Amino acid sequence: MLPEGHPLAGRAELTLADLADEPWVTTPRSAWEPWHRTFEDQFREAGFVPNIVQEEASVQSLLGLVAAGVGVTRLASSAASLRRTGVVSSR
Repeated sequence: MLPEGHPLAGRAELTLADLADEPWVTTPRSAWEPWHRTFEDQFREAGFVPNIVQEEASVQSLLGLVAAGVGVTRLASSAASLRRTGVVSSR
């Protein structure tokens, strides 16, 4: 998920490596341990360690941070139904 107006927001598809230099907002590791293990492996394969600038437990809070331009996040596709203004998703 990216904030509306983000330079990469217009792309139909993004790779994880495209987001290597972005600030990230995520859930705390203790909240979704399997998610964190999987994504840490994927970040490593993409060649970077994410710069996590803030952690929040709820998906709605993460979406609010993205909309405010604090950072980008990666969520399950089911989160698209929770999308709020100010946030765009890409594949």
